[in-house]
Amino acid sequence: MVIVSDGARRAGARRMTEVADQARVSPATVSRVLNNTGNVRADLRARVLAAVGRLDYHPDAIAQSLRRRLTHTLGVVVPKITNTFYTDAVRGIEEAALRRGYTVLLCSSNEDFQRERRYLELMRSKRVDGVILSPSHGPADRFAPLVRDQVPIVLMHRRVADIVADAVVVDNRGGTRQAIRHLAERGYAAVGMIAGPLTLSTIAERHAAFCEALAEHHLPADDDLVAFAEYDEASGTAAAARLLDRRPPPRAIFVALNVLMLGVLRAVQSRGLRVPDDVALVGFDDLRWATVVTPPLTMVAEPTFEVGERAAEMLIERVEGYGPATPRVEVLKLTLVVRGSS
Repeated sequence: MVIVSDGARRAGARRMTEVADQARVSPATVSRVLNNTGNVRADLRARVLAAVGRLDYHPDAIAQSLRRRLTHTLGVVVPKITNTFYTDAVRGIEEAALRRGYTVLLCSSNEDFQRERRYLELMRSKRVDGVILSPSHGPADRFAPLVRDQVPIVLMHRRVADIVADAVVVDNRGGTRQAIRHLAERGYAAVGMIAGPLTLSTIAERHAAFCEALAEHHLPADDDLVAFAEYDEASGTAAAARLLDRRPPPRAIFVALNVLMLGVLRAVQSRGLRVPDDVALVGFDDLRWATVVTPPLTMVAEPTFEVGERAAEMLIERVEGYGPATPRVEVLKLTLVVRGSS
């Protein structure tokens, strides 16, 4: 049992009055915003939350969670925390969560749907308020318990056809088309692609856009100009070898998954080839080390921090009951950063 003293109640009431004065609303409106009860206009809600931030007001989290049945915990499942995309995205999630008084329970599935299933069960048992999920490939029934229990879900970066949920993704098609247009305008007559598994929504979108862009720029579209890889560096080396040993080899390669790029560079180096004189390279996701190799790498840059930040904001809106009635998908734009490798 949680016992709150009269003195603590009076102090809490005084602090709520301070918030109300700052926000130019009534204490009742402050209470409705903080407890997510009743209807509050969006502009009034924004003023209250801004005043809460300025005054560093922290209402009794235990009492609030008992009233609202919230734990103020968000579950996050990513495929590989070692992937710099997800490292930065999780930073965005944490920052957005902390601003709103939430903590984060983070799990990495290592692209294993069975492990992902166990983590989702763990999150149900921990009574997280909602889950941000970048799913691995596997049967969609592993999400059924969350859906059945009406646990809010936001899909991040990857989507699953069988889940109707909010999602934050990037413009994979647009980013890929920018990359291929750049290579075509530079005069490369044959462009290859190294792709991850097509079972991932991100890779499927990039592969489709690659094929469309080749046709648009009247470039050859032979099937053996695309080499598929798994989700690791060694697989990237093997895929690059298949393209570079082709006769004739492509003069440019689009590497559609960031974790493959280092393996591709190893394959290029082992053959004594020069970038971009012998083969040009364009990658996906602006790796932190892209500017320290020689030559620096041309990359399609993703707004990684913003992806995570927006996913957390959308989930908290859904958890607290003021998100839109129907699920939404937000698509963030990408930017081609041209450097010496192309």
